[in-house]
Amino acid sequence: MNNKKIVIDYLDKNNELSKELIWGEMCKTDQYFVRSIPFFAPNLAFNDLIQVEMDDKTLYFDDLIKPSNNSTLRIVFLNNDIKYIEKY
Repeated sequence: MNNKKIVIDYLDKNNELSKELIWGEMCKTDQYFVRSIPFFAPNLAFNDLIQVEMDDKTLYFDDLIKPSNNSTLRIVFLNNDIKYIEKY
């Protein structure tokens, strides 16, 4: 298995540009299977087939080619007060 790091740009909850690194396994020269669970990048899941671009030896997510049958569920705590979270 020859996994490579892939950079995904996305807009965070404050509408600011952020980056997430995921692992990908090459299918073709510019196509990779997602081999880790994306924590923040939207609309991606484990085993999706994605298109990447290379810039200065870094792989960047470009497009979703074929979704897998997997889903990524995100749980977001809107109240950051740890005492509130521990209570419930």
